[in-house]
Formats: sequence, C-alpha cells, structure tokens
Amino acid sequence: MTDGRSRQVSLVGAVVAVVTIAGGTAAGLAIVPTVGSYLGMLLGGFLTGVTVEDRPVVESGLAAALAAIGVLWAGAFVGNGAVEAVTALGSVAPTALLTSTLLSFAVGGFGAHLGDDLQDGLTTPVETPPTGRATTGSTPVTPTEATATDEADTRSGPVEAESDRAGRGEPRESPERERAESESENLELERE
Repeated sequence: MTDGRSRQVSLVGAVVAVVTIAGGTAAGLAIVPTVGSYLGMLLGGFLTGVTVEDRPVVESGLAAALAAIGVLWAGAFVGNGAVEAVTALGSVAPTALLTSTLLSFAVGGFGAHLGDDLQDGLTTPVETPPTGRATTGSTPVTPTEATATDEADTRSGPVEAESDRAGRGEPRESPERERAESESENLELERE
C-alpha cells in the first residue's frame, strides 16, 4: 500500500475536509439527533475522499475530531457565553472526550478512505483479461491450443459405448453421475 514516500498533510485537503465534514456534521445533527454527527462526519469524509486527489485520510480524521470538539463546545455555548462553554467542555470526563475524539477521527478517516477508493475505482482503467483459459499458476492457453488439448484428452482415454454396457447387462448410469465423473476426471487432468 505504501510506496516508500513520506506523505505530508495537504493544506487544500485539510480545508476541503473541514468544510465538508463540518457541513456534514451539522446536517447530520439536524436530521438524526442521536448519531447524526457521526453519520455526517462519515458522509463529509466520503465527499472529501472523492474530491481530493491525494489520499486525505489524516486530514479528514483531524477535521472530524475538530468537529466533535466543536459539537461539544457549541452545545455548551447555546444559552451561555464562550467562557461558560469552555468551562463546560473542561467539565466533560477526559475518557469520554478522548473516546469521542478518537471515534470521530476514525469515522472521518474511514469515510475519506471509502471516498478515495471509489475515486480510484472510477478513474483507473480496467485491464482486459488475456484470451484463452488459464488455471492458477499457469500461463494462458490460446483458444486453438485449448481445443487441440481438449480433443487429445477425449481421445486418449478408453471410450465405452452405451451399447457395450447394455450388451453386458450393466445398468445405464444417470446423467448427473456421468457429469460428476466427467468433472472429477477434468480436475485430475488439470492437476497433472
């Protein structure tokens, strides 16, 4: 996954992440009050991953962590002043604040990862498979070679006609059993 180059945080990616994740968080809280902020962070991170060329996972994670702290601060700010909001933020249990911030970072980064994967999938050209059939670990076989090999395989084994079996009084095999035996023979030939 890594190509050995060190990756630096992009300023443009960070600005796009802050704008999309803040908007997604606000919209998510307006639509689904309980978990809307996390859904909005996921959607904002996804949009960041789709729009930013470089992989913006760190930028989206940091923007989501800032959005989580912003939501806690804004909740305390409503009806009070800025000083009371900062005091209220300080009264939140450190483990709850850390958990919320880390979860927000993960959700934002995951959304950016999904968006980046979608962008890569939509922009990367699809390779055409080689013609012929190939098994795992073998080289592809051209269609003419495959036909010649198949014909040689069918001629190499002893062929017993239905009339020979009927003449000896042997019961006729069911088509399903014949098909299963044929498939097992093909598997044995592929292994060789």
